[in-house]
Amino acid sequence: MVDALISIDDDFVNIYFTNAKSPCFIRDDKNTYTYLILPVNFIG
Repeated sequence: MVDALISIDDDFVNIYFTNAKSPCFIRDDKNTYTYLILPVNFIG
């Protein structure tokens, strides 16, 4: 998620979460871009 936020030049973004095991989206107010952040499960 940090890599996506570093690459965005906007001052504010919207992060949309549904639950802990679903992807989240990062979008701006005008919906000019969408970043999809996928969850990763570690078994160890």
